[in-house]
Amino acid sequence: MRVPIRAVSALFLAVSVAAVGCSVESNSSADPPPLVNNSAVPVITKPENRVLPVDAYLLTNREEDVFARARHTLVKRCMAGFGFRYGPLPEPGFRTRNRTQHRYGVSDPQQTATYGFAPPGSPRHQKPRRERPSLSPAMSLVLSGTDDPKIMPGSVEAKGGQRINGRIVPNGGCFGQAMDALKARDGDGGGDAELARRITGESFDRSRHDPRVKEVFTRWSRCMRARGFSYADPVAASNDPAWRTPTPSATERRAATADAVCKRQENVIGVWWTVEAAYQQREIDRNRSELADIRATIDERQRLAKAVVAGR
Repeated sequence: MRVPIRAVSALFLAVSVAAVGCSVESNSSADPPPLVNNSAVPVITKPENRVLPVDAYLLTNREEDVFARARHTLVKRCMAGFGFRYGPLPEPGFRTRNRTQHRYGVSDPQQTATYGFAPPGSPRHQKPRRERPSLSPAMSLVLSGTDDPKIMPGSVEAKGGQRINGRIVPNGGCFGQAMDALKARDGDGGGDAELARRITGESFDRSRHDPRVKEVFTRWSRCMRARGFSYADPVAASNDPAWRTPTPSATERRAATADAVCKRQENVIGVWWTVEAAYQQREIDRNRSELADIRATIDERQRLAKAVVAGR
């Protein structure tokens, strides 16, 4: 069993579509916020060199990896106690360098000329991964704490208590026991906290419809039309159903390259990132106490996970 902490899509990779449309409870104002510190809009051609304010309350790739390695170590140790050999830790799969690398779509004309709208290394450009061998019923029971399909594996409701190979299965099985040790057996399952996810999802949606961003989209759209493509904004360009093919067509590569070139010409990412940062900062200011608790929880779990990985 591997519970992914962060799912990543091929287009606009750091955006959680499910989060968009959820409103942050304290955000009662629809007015566009002023730019942070009234700063000038920077020219951004490499969004991977930037972070957004709420990123401080979301897991980095390294933090995800440390947690996953520790969880796997604990599960493997527990399974061995029942006489079972648990498999190796799966590779994390494709991920962006950070949450902003492809948040605003394509940005590198050289890459788009080859890969189109799906970045290099993304699932579209990889061979299908082999499925992991299925577990025996006894192994699955020890791992999850239940054989009831109506109960979530590893949850508190997965009572355990069964005797397997002379030992009693713990509550939640080996997976639940590992999560308890890492203080992560709650709603977020050791992943990103709901509030942080809601802020990052909502800020993307709000910034996309902000007048300042829509103005730069208009210029971007004009630039795209001059190159033979008609889209209202970069999201529409990336999500064109015509690109749902196993490999990028010549037309897709041209459209993606035009998108990246026009973004640079109009500094779309610079404007968009700056406006989104303002929306996020407003929510951070309104939720400082809860976000501070979220950061403290991440740090505590990392401390515990690092100790497990180090063998302490």
